[in-house]
Amino acid sequence: MVASVFAPSMSTDPSFLEPVESRHDTANNTLNDSSTQTLMSSLNTSNPVEVTGVMDNQSRVHLVWIENGSQPLLQYALIATTGVDAVLISNTLIGSNSSSAISSPSLVVDSNNRAHIVWAITDLEILYTLIDPALDDRDGDSGDIANMTLVSYTVADGTGVRDDPDIAIDSYDGAHVVWVDTYDSQGLYFGTPLIYYTMLTYDSSGNFSVQINNSIITPALGFKGNPAISMGANNTVIVVWEDTRGSLVEYVALLDSSGSMTAEWEDICAVFYGGNLTSGEYFQGVKPLLEQASITVLETLYAISGQMSHAATHKNCEDGYIIGGSGSEGPRTSYLGQNSSDTTGGIRTLDAVMYNNSSLTIPPDWGYNSEMWGPGSTWACLSWRDNSGMTPGNPATAADHKWNPNATKLVIPVSDEGPYGGSGNGYQAQEANDYQSISEAHDACVSAGIIPIPVAGTTSYGASTIWANDTHVRSHMMDLAQCASNTTGIQDRTCDDSAVNTTDAEGDMFLYPTDNMANFEGDFESGYLTNGWGVSGTSMWYVEAANNGNVYSQANLCDIGGTTNNPSFYSVSCNYTQPAGVTADLTVTVDNWASEFSMDVILPDGTVASFNSSTVYNYYNGVLVSFTGAGNYTIYLNDTYGDGGTSVSADYSYVSSSNPPSTPISGAYSARSGDISDGDNTNLEFTGVLSNGTVTFAYNVSSEANYDFLTFSIDGAQIAQWSGSQSGNFSTPVSLGQHTLKWAYVKDGSVSAGSDAVWIDDVVVPLANYTEEMQALVQSIIALTSGTGSTETFLTVLNPYSLLNNPRTTWRPGDSATSIDPDTGQYVEDIGPALDYVWQEDGSGWGTIGHFVLVNDTRLTNGHGWSSSPDVNVDDDGNIHVVWVDGRSTIPSKVGPSQLHYMQIDLDRAGALDGEADGLEMSQVAVVTDSAVIGSDMTWGSNPRVDFDNDGSIHITWFESMSGTGDENSRVELRWTRIVSPQLEDGEMPLGRTLEQAYGVINTRIIATSTDNLMGVFGTGLDSSSQPIVNFDWPDREIIWTTPDCSETSSSADRWDVCMWSENVYNMVIELAPAQPDEITLGPGESTNVEMMLRGIRVSGGSDIVITDAHGAPDDWFVDVGFSKSYQSTTTLIEGTTSDLDLFLRAPSLQEVNDDQTFHLTVTVTSSTKAEATTSKTILVNLVNEADWNDDDGDGVTDDEDDCQFGETGWTSDIDTDHDGDGCRDATEDLNDDNDAYPDAY
Repeated sequence: MVASVFAPSMSTDPSFLEPVESRHDTANNTLNDSSTQTLMSSLNTSNPVEVTGVMDNQSRVHLVWIENGSQPLLQYALIATTGVDAVLISNTLIGSNSSSAISSPSLVVDSNNRAHIVWAITDLEILYTLIDPALDDRDGDSGDIANMTLVSYTVADGTGVRDDPDIAIDSYDGAHVVWVDTYDSQGLYFGTPLIYYTMLTYDSSGNFSVQINNSIITPALGFKGNPAISMGANNTVIVVWEDTRGSLVEYVALLDSSGSMTAEWEDICAVFYGGNLTSGEYFQGVKPLLEQASITVLETLYAISGQMSHAATHKNCEDGYIIGGSGSEGPRTSYLGQNSSDTTGGIRTLDAVMYNNSSLTIPPDWGYNSEMWGPGSTWACLSWRDNSGMTPGNPATAADHKWNPNATKLVIPVSDEGPYGGSGNGYQAQEANDYQSISEAHDACVSAGIIPIPVAGTTSYGASTIWANDTHVRSHMMDLAQCASNTTGIQDRTCDDSAVNTTDAEGDMFLYPTDNMANFEGDFESGYLTNGWGVSGTSMWYVEAANNGNVYSQANLCDIGGTTNNPSFYSVSCNYTQPAGVTADLTVTVDNWASEFSMDVILPDGTVASFNSSTVYNYYNGVLVSFTGAGNYTIYLNDTYGDGGTSVSADYSYVSSSNPPSTPISGAYSARSGDISDGDNTNLEFTGVLSNGTVTFAYNVSSEANYDFLTFSIDGAQIAQWSGSQSGNFSTPVSLGQHTLKWAYVKDGSVSAGSDAVWIDDVVVPLANYTEEMQALVQSIIALTSGTGSTETFLTVLNPYSLLNNPRTTWRPGDSATSIDPDTGQYVEDIGPALDYVWQEDGSGWGTIGHFVLVNDTRLTNGHGWSSSPDVNVDDDGNIHVVWVDGRSTIPSKVGPSQLHYMQIDLDRAGALDGEADGLEMSQVAVVTDSAVIGSDMTWGSNPRVDFDNDGSIHITWFESMSGTGDENSRVELRWTRIVSPQLEDGEMPLGRTLEQAYGVINTRIIATSTDNLMGVFGTGLDSSSQPIVNFDWPDREIIWTTPDCSETSSSADRWDVCMWSENVYNMVIELAPAQPDEITLGPGESTNVEMMLRGIRVSGGSDIVITDAHGAPDDWFVDVGFSKSYQSTTTLIEGTTSDLDLFLRAPSLQEVNDDQTFHLTVTVTSSTKAEATTSKTILVNLVNEADWNDDDGDGVTDDEDDCQFGETGWTSDIDTDHDGDGCRDATEDLNDDNDAYPDAY
């Protein structure tokens, strides 16, 4: 192959990075490199995401990707790497059509080139399939997936949230799968994610088995994600992942200290410090719980306005109150966490906050000042980064909060009323200062990188009352946690990140336990959206009444009263007769003096129905009572002040005409989507705390099939979708916790069909009770605190075959490797050496058992930046190589600048492994310590992988990207680092060296660059998990990626190409001499010499001894090949020179062959130092006899009748016995040997 223009230097410099000015971008955004080709062009797909692939030993690329269209599909393709568009199997659907979101596909091929694929139905299921492309005709069309599929298996489903699977294959073709899952049968980890493992096999007889069932390999509290798996020595399993254990988290809680916050204070102190919750349960506290999980928590609780009565009186708050100075101290003058004993700030006073870029003094009170959680949040965030951009910040207040510079930062305002001074003004917390304070707080926290986590308390008022409406308070909290919405409600916000005020703050809002959801209505029979429902989108959902064809008209029976002083009255009355068979509704309106109102109604039977101010409230307007009985009614409407201001109207509906009927899903009403245009969406949401159970609902869809969808999501993950004309019922499990259920009608860019609408009805949700709500709040705060800290890279080593081959007596294949202690209920890992000697339970003597965990959880990194996207591989010597992306040390942010890191571990240095229950001592096994790769020098690194070549080199490929600047566009690059020349001492690599110390040559090259995307990677790279597809098989190297267009033409929105860069690092070629044909024709017994030249285009080390040989000739041919005109089998090939190469051929004689022959003769030249470096030349050889093959000696006698064709031995020929002198006795030949007119006898 043609060498790349970016061929690596072989100098002894420790590293090399191609300078920016030597990049050559083409219009298509890939590098102008003759070694780059389009492997696959526009494969009928327009929006692929999460592309993954493997090159097999036949140089074919197996690709899997998600076709992220209106209906997500998992696709497979098989492509040959020779030629253009050499597609063997075109896009082929894997698994069944799924109506849910698909994510995280992973692919590996086994020794039979069968593809093992795992993927996630996002948050719901982990799926596995085994397909054999050899069972398809590979004609370039879609594959026969039914015939190709050998196994289709659901690895995990049911309760829990699961994602991020990865897979590896062992030397027996067993499949090992890891993934992330929150399923926790014992309920020990508060819904935080865990790493799970399973082992699957498929034998030669076609039997599929689960050898080791789903097993928790990380039974510990804390966030875990992005597991990667690789096979180690002796079929051990190496797993690496991200883990918040070891992280540092700081939260600042701003507690509303007004009089209505009694229960909230008691519970918040219990959550943070430990104590008895108001639900009656005891909780040990977030801080001690996370410290046990090696997560350091720094916390300070501030009493807004300094009103410390709650803190001083609740037992749960006692310790924090004392640490914070017993009400006498405000913010500290130094930050927490400077030593291991200084981790709590306690409960402190807050008497000044920030509003309108100025300090706002808030002296202690029981209401207005104590409810300034909006300005308080602004103050907390400006204390880290102020409006001038200074860090730490210096807002205008006299005292600021001192944040730990290395911690992940959270601000947690807790309140039951509006953000600026509460809600006690009668305007439902909707004043301009409420909105301004939230806008300021949101922008300050986004700019500071602090995550806002508001907790909505419950007021003593009803959820729908005009005074202190809970929905309005929670809406402000959602605006703070995410971004501002034009609609009041608790629906998820749409944040486009185009400016600070529209950037998602990436927080969340949690609900304090309340019974406000008790009147949740999922059948919509009240005729309107009740408490808990929220709407958003370009047009709002609404409740649609049943249309049974009847047209109703209103009839008024009585109408008295009016607005204040119009008329003025103490009492006013009316009398009416109600017809039979109707229902009369009495609609009452009340002014702002509900206390003056009363009403009496004399019923037909003479009884009196009385109503007073307790049955209404200020500004009441609605149906107060309905009557169904026929007869005479008298209404007395009273006002104690005498100025009126109230009214009542008695009305009933009747059928005035009839039309063709249409009905809702059930009952009288259903929820219907809003009227939207093409390309728009309309959303209906419910947010609340649910218990473990099932969500069910009925649906009806009338839309354009396959293009306009009703979608259903839980917590942002799409669960199902429907289109066309269909209806039915749907159910899905849900776990304890706060959840957002979302129904959306989503239209594509054109065409409408049917009613162009969707309906839902009979929604049933398992609402949590007070105790469950409190459990959910605690769980949410733990998950939040344990999951928001920076992640470190962890490693474990598993030994599945030790467990399978030497099981303990209580374990059987197919069981989980993790057990549960029957006494404590804790998970128990099987930790120990590969073989352990134990006394047999039957008393027969000593025996052996194997253990599953050979090395327990080991922390590889130790810093304040985010370690993410780890990958692991194991070389032939058993050394473990780990790569990941780590935040640069000065910026502890998940989306902040990041850099590629590398580490190498030699497990043999630890001696015999016994399970290492406390993890490895890294100083004893790390031959290359945590090292930044200096070739990673742009803003972000992402999605690295590590591989090896048979020349002993290490290869890292990954993506680098940067945002645009004034001088440069945004850019993403595919980079490749090659690491060679280990620096040995006494034959081995010393421990504890950095990458630059451990290896002599570290070359980094840029393979491709794009201003669009490479494999979906752009910017931080967090939106795609796709890694480059590589094949390092010395001397061949191939790197494959996807981009909208590999060619030099402009890219198309509907185009997707697979690109391949390749090179041959040992390149020699055999060429024929001038005028030398590549086809040789010889007659029997003839010979020739074929003149050739061996050209050394690229030779490792500059020169090498090479060996030549030839093969392919049939029997009886003489073949000799060699160099230097003397047919030497070896020569020294020097890069840039040629060597003469000759091939001598002699054909067999007529005595040795009896037919024409045609064959290909191949001349090969192979390196004497690396057998993989080889080249060949094939020559077509023909053997042709111009005479008759049936009369070899040309004597006119056919060979089958000729007893002597080529003479006889052991006698002397003379004229009498051999008349024609051909060496044959005349007696053995024909009767006329000399072919004259007379037989030989005459």
